Amino acid sequence: MAKSRKSAPKPATGPAGVVRRPSAERKRLPPELEAFARSDDTRLRDGRAPRPRLRDPRPTALVPGVANRDARLVYDHRIGVLQDAAGRREDPAAREELARLLAEAVLLGLWRGRSLTGFDAFAQDILGIDYAEARALAERGAAALGVAADRCTEEGVAAWFRAEAGLVEAGLPGTVRVLPIGGEEVLKVEVPVSSGPPSLHAIGRRMTPLVRDREEAAAEAAKRAEERAARMKRRGPRDRE
Repeated sequence: MAKSRKSAPKPATGPAGVVRRPSAERKRLPPELEAFARSDDTRLRDGRAPRPRLRDPRPTALVPGVANRDARLVYDHRIGVLQDAAGRREDPAAREELARLLAEAVLLGLWRGRSLTGFDAFAQDILGIDYAEARALAERGAAALGVAADRCTEEGVAAWFRAEAGLVEAGLPGTVRVLPIGGEEVLKVEVPVSSGPPSLHAIGRRMTPLVRDREEAAAEAAKRAEERAARMKRRGPRDRE
């Protein structure tokens, strides 16, 4: 007569055959992932300061965060200088100036000020320069500035357009550019000391909407943090087992 075999004890199961293991046998997540799963204030963060975000609901903005009149104003101000340098580009000094101006046009996305489709159309149709030559010059100008020939963030572009529009409209001398330096975009404004106060005043007026956007965004973030803290307080401490 065959001996009956005793089967090994099966682990306890819950609903739908879910195996329930003792807490000692469960694999625990790293503490930072447990905190993230709880959605408390110690959730994972990358340690970087939050980047400013534009709040521009307009569906037909030429340049996000910039009034259309200011986008056109800066375009019209720069295009004359660009066309002059393009016409004299056989001269070495004019060619170097053109390279810098084209690099700045790329950083700004300047062509958007008059609804052009892109850099190539801007170079060929407006400046009369073959797009391959224009791209090579832009790369050369960007290298001279110590940056890559690529458009700045929309936040950087908006600050650049607004600052330059303030100077142009007030008829004040000066230069404005945004350059990526050390992993951060830097707004560089150079004006004569003699016209410094009115220049900074004109720029400051143009920057007011961006400041308001930052303040509103900070207030909303603080409100969300308060609401999250209140929810956590209502829930009370959770079982960490």
